[in-house]
Amino acid sequence: MSAAARYCALAGGGRWLDVEGAPAEIARALEAEGFATSLPDLIRRRLEEPFRRPRVTALGDAVFFAFWWPLAGVPDPARVLRTTVPPAFEVRRAPFGLLLAPGWLVTIHPGAAPPVQEIMASAGARADGVDGAVYALLERAVGDFERLALDLAQVAEEAAAALRRGTRDKFYFDLLDVRREALRLRVALGPARAVVELLRARDFRLVEDRWRPYFDDLAERVRQLVDDVEDTRLALRETLESHVSIHNERQNNFMQVLTVISTFTLPTTLVASIYGMNFRMPEYQWPHGYIYALGLMLALNMALFAYLWWRGWFR
Repeated sequence: MSAAARYCALAGGGRWLDVEGAPAEIARALEAEGFATSLPDLIRRRLEEPFRRPRVTALGDAVFFAFWWPLAGVPDPARVLRTTVPPAFEVRRAPFGLLLAPGWLVTIHPGAAPPVQEIMASAGARADGVDGAVYALLERAVGDFERLALDLAQVAEEAAAALRRGTRDKFYFDLLDVRREALRLRVALGPARAVVELLRARDFRLVEDRWRPYFDDLAERVRQLVDDVEDTRLALRETLESHVSIHNERQNNFMQVLTVISTFTLPTTLVASIYGMNFRMPEYQWPHGYIYALGLMLALNMALFAYLWWRGWFR
């Protein structure tokens, strides 16, 4: 797959270059645009494979950010735990690179999933410059994260409601899938938080002071997102533990019923075994020996029932 480049001159000053393609093609595409040759060597090496691991690399006047962009496509949360088709909840994300230098913004992504062209067209018409374009990108990404976190919270509420209604066989495994996706969302938030925290720093020279409050607001939103996702993960864990406890209690009740049945059959089995032995016994000559044996079984069971009732087994 060859890289495709789109160029935009920002109305407020600065230039925006968007590169889409395979990681191996990105550096060559930037060099073809006459941009990558001015980058420090470390930044250029990061561009060769920018999506191996989300990171923030700052050197000189150039800063490279690699993080996850959240994507849409989550199922209806109200139906998540009622279907038998996995996964119950899915966090889809795309690798996204952002290169920031004086007067330059370069966005890098291997696919066309993030809405870069839409944001580029909007930013090109406003006189906000490079800082405004960076804020528009990150504000959109944080908004997508917030929508995912809200969907995840709704799934957690539905899981708790489904637990009260009575769960089906696959509920446990669906809930494990949701917890796994919640962890994926939490992991994806880490690099985005690092990016916003760096941009809001007072000593970061590539952002004008008038944009600090905007990035401060983004940083607060990301921190709140992290807390919300952690709260949701805790709620999902508590729901899972409650489901396991209810399942264990049902199993214990079933085993108790089997134990009671087995206990009541023991005296009758004992009497039947004694009188079923191939020996001569005086009771065999009694006219009412059969009635005696049945009465003995009934008496033993009634005594056992009275004892178990006294111990509280039937309460």
